[in-house]
Amino acid sequence: MKRVMKWAGGLLVICILLFLGIIVVLPMVLDPNDYKDKISDLLYEQSGFRLEIPGDITLHISPRLDVLFSLGQVRVLAAPGLSETPLLSSEEARVELSLFPLLKEKRLVVQGVQLHGVYCYLIRDKSGRGNWEIVQSSAPAASSPSPKKKKEASVPVPQGQAGEKAKKVPTLELGTFDLSRVTVRYEDQQAAKIFELKDFSVQTGHVLDGQSFHLQSAFTLISSGKNNTTLFVESSIDSDITVKFSEQTVQLDNLSLENSIKAFGVQGAKISLEGNSFLDLAKKNISLKGVRLNSGDFSIQLNAEVTNYQEPHFKGTLLIPEFSLREFLRTNKLSQPNWKNDSALQQLGFSCAFAGNMKKIDVSAIDLLLDGAHGTGSFVLTDLQHPSYDFKMHLDKLDVDSYGTVVQQSSVVAGAVKKEKEQKPAMAQGKVSGGGGKKVSVNVPIKETPSLQPVFPVKSLRKLQFNLDLGVDSLKIKGAALTHVELQASGREGQLELNPLRAQLYSGNVAAQVKLDVTGELPKLTVTGDVAQVQVGPLLMDMTGKEEVTGTAVLALQVGTNGNVKEQLIRNSNGTVKLALENGVVKKLHILDVVRQAKALYEQKPMVQAAKDEPTGFARINANGVVSNGVFHNKDLKAESDLMKVTGSGSVDFVNEYVDYVLKISILRSLDRDDKSGKTDYSKFIVPYRIQGEFSNIKEEADVVGLFKAGATTLLMGELQKQLDKKNKSGDSKQDGKKSSTQDLLQQGLKGLFGN
Repeated sequence: MKRVMKWAGGLLVICILLFLGIIVVLPMVLDPNDYKDKISDLLYEQSGFRLEIPGDITLHISPRLDVLFSLGQVRVLAAPGLSETPLLSSEEARVELSLFPLLKEKRLVVQGVQLHGVYCYLIRDKSGRGNWEIVQSSAPAASSPSPKKKKEASVPVPQGQAGEKAKKVPTLELGTFDLSRVTVRYEDQQAAKIFELKDFSVQTGHVLDGQSFHLQSAFTLISSGKNNTTLFVESSIDSDITVKFSEQTVQLDNLSLENSIKAFGVQGAKISLEGNSFLDLAKKNISLKGVRLNSGDFSIQLNAEVTNYQEPHFKGTLLIPEFSLREFLRTNKLSQPNWKNDSALQQLGFSCAFAGNMKKIDVSAIDLLLDGAHGTGSFVLTDLQHPSYDFKMHLDKLDVDSYGTVVQQSSVVAGAVKKEKEQKPAMAQGKVSGGGGKKVSVNVPIKETPSLQPVFPVKSLRKLQFNLDLGVDSLKIKGAALTHVELQASGREGQLELNPLRAQLYSGNVAAQVKLDVTGELPKLTVTGDVAQVQVGPLLMDMTGKEEVTGTAVLALQVGTNGNVKEQLIRNSNGTVKLALENGVVKKLHILDVVRQAKALYEQKPMVQAAKDEPTGFARINANGVVSNGVFHNKDLKAESDLMKVTGSGSVDFVNEYVDYVLKISILRSLDRDDKSGKTDYSKFIVPYRIQGEFSNIKEEADVVGLFKAGATTLLMGELQKQLDKKNKSGDSKQDGKKSSTQDLLQQGLKGLFGN
């Protein structure tokens, strides 16, 4: 027995010495550098790429079966004829692993991996060929698997054996991983685009199954080229990572991503991403907790859960804390309009909850803060392939005018515009009838060429499916103040409808319905509206700064049109309009003053000046008419006041922006005489009165010839008859004084008519 033990012990010692001798002698006898050419030839046979290994290959095996493999400089040459720069090059590669745990415990232990100075250069020439593509004739095809191997691969494995094999799958234990100075450059000469990933690096701690390790990474991303967006991004990543290979889960804690971006007009914006996430590859679930995207005062906070990310269902919350969007744009040198109001976009905040899948997204509990206005609402998106939107929002107030912009015009552009206007014939000459048959020249501005810009985006509207429910307690738009605004709109298959639109304004209210049909060749628009008891004066003052018309307005209209250009829509408009104005004043209408001026013009006397500005006031104005091809025709205009009664007819041409009205004015009572103003008694006349001209240059004119030829002739004959009666009473009817007596009678008659 002792002899057996001695023999066994001696044999064991011999085996150990032999094993140690092999470990020591093998690296000395076997030099991997002797096989560089064979390795290069093998790679060429399998892939068609040439491999150059100018650096040294080192292989070292320790008595504990720790293997150290290092590789110096390596170059993989690109396909010939495209680029002299290697397809791939590396300065140093180093791998350390332990074989003993693999033999004993089926556990692969990689103690460390290092890779430094890697440069990958990919280029596609103008013909579309890439340097990574090998011509079939120049490279042998990779040997395909033999039929025997295919057959072996297709043999089914019993379930029990498969389970045993699954249990025997080696686990991975990775030591430090160090990757640095990695650059990947892609150049597309065909598309004139260049992308480059520079200075990419990754460092990790000891990677163990189920244990946390730290990861650091950094890179620079650059894009350039004639047809490419200029982009420069510097990024760094820090995170604690836990990987469970058996459960196929990855957990990222304390994730920190720092970015500096120069792109899309952004100059050096700092953006950071923080949070925690969990990825379950087996169940295909993703969890995001406390994720925060920050850039200066701007922040987005997100919590979300995604189940089965192949067919995702998700839910979560989103929060944007209050910040100044205007200041954010300015700080990051992003372009923004020149706002009329300094308060625009100074305050913005948003929060919501969301849930959904790839068929429906439901955004609920929307809470919006915008420059002091607060709103709540919801949003639903269904059928992402053919989207349909349902949006509800209620705001306590909204000042639309705060977001008006000012278009700044450079001195060069302003000078060019001014010069162009000066070169054009500024005015066209026209004539209107004056008193006494005189013609007065007026200047009519030449109209600019109408814009052909489409009013409605027809293609987009045909696809649009939506429901909109909007309410605003207090709204300011174009200076007008509205309250209790209600707006509901919908769109389906090219049929859009706004019904109703209701609001209260200036002691009255307005209601409207709008229908738009874009299914045909030309859009069809129908507008129905009612305005009741609206105070026009304050409305115009707020909107224009001028109170040109005052009174209480009532309006009813129903107009339809078709077209997709502004001029076309106006020209094709047809419908009916009913208008009434109570206790109103039209400040640009000076009927009495114009009549006095017409009288002076007829008498060829200096124009008299009114004692004060006397706009024309009415107790009520009524006008009903039809709109035909963009022209409003009215035949029953009626207006009354304590001084006059007006009837008339006319038209308003919205196509050519021209007004033409003929009025008949009856003065209801005598007016007090005044030497300065020339007021007198016109109560016995019906004054023909005309209003005409372009919207920007409306003229008022009393028809002096018609007034005094048609109406004054009768009065003059009456005065002459009075003078004849006086002469007859005096008995003076001598034949030799006939001529002078007739002249005297005419003069006395005119004096009696005009009060002079």
